[in-house]
Amino acid sequence: MIRQSSFAGKLTVTTIVFHLLISIYPVFRSLAATEQILRGHTNAVSAIDVSGDGRLIASASIDQTIRLWDAKTGKVNQVLRGHRGEVYAVCFSPDNQLLASSGYDQQVVIWSVKSGKQLRALKLKSWSVAIDFSPDGRRLAVGSQEGNTIIYDTQTGSPLQTLETGGYTDALAFSPDGRYLAAARGDIIFWDLKTGQKTKTLEGHRSSVIGISFSPDGRFLASASRDKTARLWNAETGETIKVLETQTPIAVAYSPKPLKWKMPVTAVAFSPDGKTLAAATGRAVHLWEAATGNQLRTLEGHSQSITSVVFLSDGRSLASGSLDGTVRIWSAQ
Repeated sequence: MIRQSSFAGKLTVTTIVFHLLISIYPVFRSLAATEQILRGHTNAVSAIDVSGDGRLIASASIDQTIRLWDAKTGKVNQVLRGHRGEVYAVCFSPDNQLLASSGYDQQVVIWSVKSGKQLRALKLKSWSVAIDFSPDGRRLAVGSQEGNTIIYDTQTGSPLQTLETGGYTDALAFSPDGRYLAAARGDIIFWDLKTGQKTKTLEGHRSSVIGISFSPDGRFLASASRDKTARLWNAETGETIKVLETQTPIAVAYSPKPLKWKMPVTAVAFSPDGKTLAAATGRAVHLWEAATGNQLRTLEGHSQSITSVVFLSDGRSLASGSLDGTVRIWSAQ
């Protein structure tokens, strides 16, 4: 299942402070292509996900709630309450029946999408900002700050496998075939889930990786980093294919033209056909042609930093969540 993370995934105290600081700078706004603005959260949106059928958008927030939005109308279907602290991550199961969320209260909650009721809560030893369902929906990977990633049975809540990631985990992503799990820390580790062994480490970023996403065919992996770049990797060999740098326009009073400022990339996501790669940096979403690395367009409109981005199933639209407490749906064309 494709997952973006974001803050690409995910909020830590230091990350929140950083994003708030860069949000004080006025961004030069080009023509935005916002289709809808979803308002309702009373604090920052930390992560979003879109159901596989494209009907629902889930947003996790620092206001301790999760909202399920109708992607077509923009109306709130349900507000899920149960976490006793900030909610940092959220993801749909592939069959759209379950929703998983994790947060500062050291638990992962699995919800029924239909009823909005809690089905089970998984108790952790530390808080978690990284979760992902396997492509068959039978497993849920949970990365916590204690240094381990645990894979759970989604029906029973029993732990199936423990992977010693050896440090803080910012994002997780199953490969589309379900055989591998990629974990973002300072670098990116690949695990073979059949053997439980590390197969490779992707190195190249000059700072920590905070978001990852597999291409739909599993051939490529995109990463977002605090080193102000996104990278496209060969998922089989671990080699870097492209380094993508972003420059966000910043309006400055003494300059007649906006200055270009490089900022950390916080989230990445592939379009359903794998042809387009989206990356969030500051208050902008940049779209690239994945095959060539040519930048297609920049989407602007959020008033504070973007924490997460994901394409809708039709590939013609994408959604972004932000510290400004809103979710925006954009035209990707």
